[in-house]
Amino acid sequence: MSNTKPDPAPSLTLERVRADIARILQADEADIADTDNLIDHGLDSIRLMALTQEWQAAGAPVTFDQLAAWPEINYWFSLLHGGRPIH
Repeated sequence: MSNTKPDPAPSLTLERVRADIARILQADEADIADTDNLIDHGLDSIRLMALTQEWQAAGAPVTFDQLAAWPEINYWFSLLHGGRPIH
């Protein structure tokens, strides 16, 4: 019997997360590093709210406050998958 929990949001691949962020920021994915502070790329509360709602609808167990606390792709991807590391 496995102790691993099922992935709550399997459709939210790292590639999709990057694409969603680039789309909402109207930026090129290549211009946003996984460790960049997304506020430096124009992320604001309205855009963050839209991403939060979109990802919650996909099954991700995240809140606006969790995402706002550390606006970085690597951190967000971990949160979107129940806190699991991205590797």
